[in-house]
Amino acid sequence: MAPFSNRPSRLLIVDDLADNRAVLGRRLQRRGFEVVEAEGGREALALIAAQPFDLILLDLMMPDLNGFEVLRAIRATRSVRELPVIMVTGKAQDEDIVEALAMGANDYVTKPVAFEVALARIEALTARKHADEAHQHAAEELQAVTLQLRDERDFLQNVFEQLDKGIVISEGSRLLVANDRLLNLFGLSVAQCPLGGDLAAIASTTALEESGVTPVRARFIAEVTAWFLQSGADYREMRCPDGRVLELRRQAPANGKHIGILADISAKATASDRLHQSQKMEALGELAGGVAHEFNNLLQVIGGFSRAAFARAEDPQAVRAALEEVMMASGRAADLSREMLTFSRNWVGSGKVIAVNEELPQLERLISFESRGIRVEVSAEPDLRVIMDKTNFTQALLNLAINGRDAMSKGGVLTIAARHRHAEAPILSSVDVANVLPPGDYVEIAVTDQGGGIPKDVLPRIFEPFFTTKTTGKGTGLGLSFVFGVVKQAGGAIDVVSVPGRGSTFTILLPRSGKPVSPELRDADYQGGHETILVVDDEPQVRAVTSTLLEELGYTVVQANGGLQALELFDDDRDRFDLILTDVAMPDMDGFDLAAVLDEIGCQAPVGFMTGCVPDLEHQDDRFTAARTNIIQKPFNLRSLAVFTRDVLQENAA
Repeated sequence: MAPFSNRPSRLLIVDDLADNRAVLGRRLQRRGFEVVEAEGGREALALIAAQPFDLILLDLMMPDLNGFEVLRAIRATRSVRELPVIMVTGKAQDEDIVEALAMGANDYVTKPVAFEVALARIEALTARKHADEAHQHAAEELQAVTLQLRDERDFLQNVFEQLDKGIVISEGSRLLVANDRLLNLFGLSVAQCPLGGDLAAIASTTALEESGVTPVRARFIAEVTAWFLQSGADYREMRCPDGRVLELRRQAPANGKHIGILADISAKATASDRLHQSQKMEALGELAGGVAHEFNNLLQVIGGFSRAAFARAEDPQAVRAALEEVMMASGRAADLSREMLTFSRNWVGSGKVIAVNEELPQLERLISFESRGIRVEVSAEPDLRVIMDKTNFTQALLNLAINGRDAMSKGGVLTIAARHRHAEAPILSSVDVANVLPPGDYVEIAVTDQGGGIPKDVLPRIFEPFFTTKTTGKGTGLGLSFVFGVVKQAGGAIDVVSVPGRGSTFTILLPRSGKPVSPELRDADYQGGHETILVVDDEPQVRAVTSTLLEELGYTVVQANGGLQALELFDDDRDRFDLILTDVAMPDMDGFDLAAVLDEIGCQAPVGFMTGCVPDLEHQDDRFTAARTNIIQKPFNLRSLAVFTRDVLQENAA
């Protein structure tokens, strides 16, 4: 039972005399306890095996099994070993009391039972049991949150390593972050640049030359480091000893932390290219600082309330309130992670079936530009369905609408139109020549404004991350990049046609779906089941948390630490599993390879995939696109796992 519920404590009274049981039981029930009776030791052991109890009142002398024998059986059973037991004896002989306590009894009372004495001892033991349960639950919740935060930390590290800019972060002179690109720019190894070390000492000419760096390059690195650590200009260009030109940009210290961004701009010859790079670096610095600030706030909330939960473990309501705050903060961290993944084009999405002709009228209610002299016209042909994350779909169209609004400073008409388009030949995009859509049926959504149009020299770059023609403070250049990323992830493409002085049309093409629209689920709508699920993950804590959530939903769970063990378990009993839920990135074989092998050897159970967004797989492996409706994104909660599991099981049953 959940330790935070307000349920009454359940007591089991074991006594061969019915009158004794009845009198004591009635008085305890009047004090708010739930009472179950057993007339002998054998019946008591059967009840204990079948039901949960908070305390046992155990008579010492009984005809079938005496109290000593029952107590010995309880303490020998792992599942009830810690169950509090109060021995009830009719004769106050010291040797009996000493023997009972030595065998593991928690306390004793003598007959005739002094009720108030017995009550005090019962209340003390049950309160301690509930406090222990609360503490255990708090520890499990904290472990789950810690695991999620570690995933968020690993994700951020992945983001830093994917950037084509060198990133360095220090606290005072202590080195906190130095990504691989930074080391490559300076020609240093990880051993030469240890995290946690003193940056001034690491980059001194003496230390660098002793580690094998040439004197000329050592002086250059020392000069860059000195500039980074000192106050003064926040932008600088420096020429490396090998002739390359580095652009250096430094964020003003915040909370004692310095953020530096370095880029090789040797190929950026024109003044306009230099200006673009500067804007991009500034936006990237703001993004990195903002993410660090937000995660620091969330860590403060999670750490503070976790400590509060441990400190007040004896107060279930206080523990529950603290853990609710922890879960809210971890939810916000997951949301922030999803936003970053979307901007890095590394987000899988939920892949639900959306009725475009139903969503566009709802979108029209969200946007009202009448105060700017802009009329919005929305139209859509019937029966237009696509598979895409609904939040991403809405946000992409909002971004295009806002982009059109900003282009129409003198007012006009903003048109959003959706129609069916059948392609007999492959479809090419002028903005992404590598993304060729095959022949087939598509939903075309066109967003047209009557603004001033986009200059020809700007048009090829509008989907680049951080590129913007807006003035400082009016945009970071992520809006169109977001649209480009989520449309491509959904198997579609985007194109743009613009005529200076007449306006622009952004056209989205998404594969048309013949599946029914995915129902909108309320919190109370999700359900569990009684099927048997094989959970495959090489990370023990992720495997344990996932299994715990599934068991809470009623499923029977079997765990495997990787693809090879999963195949062994399947081969032992080929009809045992109703669903295989596997992580994608594992050392022995990845989840897609496991699914392929299972299919080859005749597995009839559906396969669902879990992913924390591993860049190498998701950028290079088309199997993500093919399987996107059967993928759940980490971190997930109980509700999302419940809905995903039922969807995969029901789709297979259909």
